Amino acid sequence: MFLLGYHCPKDYNYPDRVKIENGNIIYPILAAVPSLGGGWSLLFHRAKICGYVSDGDSPKIKVVSIFVQGDRSSEGLKEINICDEVVGGYVSRFGDYDFSGRPNPTRDWLDDV
Repeated sequence: MFLLGYHCPKDYNYPDRVKIENGNIIYPILAAVPSLGGGWSLLFHRAKICGYVSDGDSPKIKVVSIFVQGDRSSEGLKEINICDEVVGGYVSRFGDYDFSGRPNPTRDWLDDV
């Protein structure tokens, strides 16, 4: 999971990106914000995060709190509960999130029918 700078390129493999260290926070984000299909990216929503940045050649961010644009037609951001208990509940049910292209396991399969 990566946080990208503000951009609108056709190629979503954006070079200026920072890896999110605690990637399993994607579970409560996907439960609260509709995902948009599209190649490598699952979410195209604006976000503001608070966290700790690690040092090194490839810095990572350990997110402590996150606000995500709930509806792309509005400017409002909503806080997503990413506390350890919430994220741990998802991980115990579904395992660590697989970012290799697996569908969202929290999604209702009837949506595909």
